[in-house]
Amino acid sequence: MAGEVYAWTRVHHPFAGAEALGLPYVVASIALPQADGIRLFGLLEPGDDAVIGLKVRGRVRANRAFDRDVLAIIWSPVP
Repeated sequence: MAGEVYAWTRVHHPFAGAEALGLPYVVASIALPQADGIRLFGLLEPGDDAVIGLKVRGRVRANRAFDRDVLAIIWSPVP
């Protein structure tokens, strides 16, 4: 799945249960043009490239949260 960054935020505060993500991490809202602009949230990796309008591609990955594996969308810049 592909889209572009609509909005993003860099998280510096540790939240209980999400320690495995490491700090800081970037959460992004991604607009999907092929789905009439519907937006999905996920992690942007690497977060250093965070900018509105950035073209990204998503994949699903298991992350540790609250001592179990939770599926999340990981967005990465399109080269």
